[in-house]
Amino acid sequence: MGAHITLPLWAAIILALLAAWAAIDRILVPSVRWAVRRRANRAIEELNTRLKLRIQPFKLTKRQVLIDRLMFDPEVLYAVDEHAKETGVPREVAMEKVKRYASEIVPSFSAYAYFRIGTRIARGVSQMLYRVRIGYRNDDALAAVDPSSSVIFVINHRSNMDYVLVTYIAASSSALSYAVGEWAQVWGLRGLIRSYPRSVGIIKEFLQNADDAGATWLRVIWDERTHPREQLPDPRMAALQGPALVLVSDQVFTSADFDAIRRIGESSKSELGPKTGRFGLGFNTAYNVTDYPAFVSDRWAVVFDPHRRCVDADGEGTGRRWELADLWQFAPDVLRAFAAGGLGERAASHPETIFRLPVRDAAQAAQSEICDEPFERQHFDQMVKDLIDAGDELLLFARNVLDLRVDEARSFFDAQPRDKGFGNARLARNLFEAAVANHASRIVALDAPTPEQLSTLVAADVPSTLDR
Repeated sequence: MGAHITLPLWAAIILALLAAWAAIDRILVPSVRWAVRRRANRAIEELNTRLKLRIQPFKLTKRQVLIDRLMFDPEVLYAVDEHAKETGVPREVAMEKVKRYASEIVPSFSAYAYFRIGTRIARGVSQMLYRVRIGYRNDDALAAVDPSSSVIFVINHRSNMDYVLVTYIAASSSALSYAVGEWAQVWGLRGLIRSYPRSVGIIKEFLQNADDAGATWLRVIWDERTHPREQLPDPRMAALQGPALVLVSDQVFTSADFDAIRRIGESSKSELGPKTGRFGLGFNTAYNVTDYPAFVSDRWAVVFDPHRRCVDADGEGTGRRWELADLWQFAPDVLRAFAAGGLGERAASHPETIFRLPVRDAAQAAQSEICDEPFERQHFDQMVKDLIDAGDELLLFARNVLDLRVDEARSFFDAQPRDKGFGNARLARNLFEAAVANHASRIVALDAPTPEQLSTLVAADVPSTLDR
């Protein structure tokens, strides 16, 4: 039994198009894709036989796979969770921002397009605009490079045309990936500190790190004084001698702590077991306050300088470490700035840890590649207000820290009680005598003091308190 079905012409056309699309998608497209991939693989194999530096397998990985790997890296997921907790932003929103960042920084590479199209365009443009000649070429050095290595070429470019020229010149040796401009900045710190609020979150991170170390108390001190700048390891370190946020705890650094804190932007907590904080990440919150975090612990003093503008770094690092005994001999003014945290004059070791964060002023903020916002007294006052609002909540999950105090290192007269003896002649005389005594103790350590040093009192000579 049969019947005829009549369809409108437009319906028949749509069905025919759908059938054709299904045939293309299921039969032709896979065949074409296989043929194109086979041709591309042959091109890559051919290139790897004549390139001095082979194309690394990871460059042939699909871009979306690399983006997914970056997005779901454990450290990235941890930073997302912390950011969501601190700001109240939904985790899904934070992950969308991570996806945008990952999509921006993960490159896409096609060996076929690079060598079959890109290098030919580079050659054509270069020869059209210039008479290209290579003055020196070290083929032996390139031949000695391990094929599995990554080689970094450093160029001081004057225009974007330089990249076209370098691509053309290096086409017979390797495929190049470029990191230029702002990518060469300390972008890791810039991005990381955005995950930390500038207020009580800074105290929270230092509290957690102190708790990890087994400390029982933490002191937060605002030191608005300017300290001596005459005897420093480097005259540029005068930038560290101004007002500072000081944090003190009653534990010293272990050798593992010193090693961990050197790896700025990293964290060793995953290797050290289940502790409250994450030392490397937590310490980076200091860069919300300063470009030059410093600390004293045990017999060591350490200063960080990611910009490498003030501190003569050890080797290729971004900071330097000295023994206290050595610094007292040739650059004592650095250590005198830690007096607000309890460091004694000429002490060769200290049984506590003093972090000193010289606050970033407006001039430094304008030049900083880490944070372009100054940290001023108003920010400290807001930090104290938020700390009061938080109450005992900060200590709720601490296992060791039982006491958290906030103090201020004030000038001498601000620290004096306003009683009937304030400002009288005896007070002025006692103040002057104490300052002269401190001046003498400071000058006696100098090998050859100048007449100006012998006759000049500096801010550090004036005591912050005076027994009457």
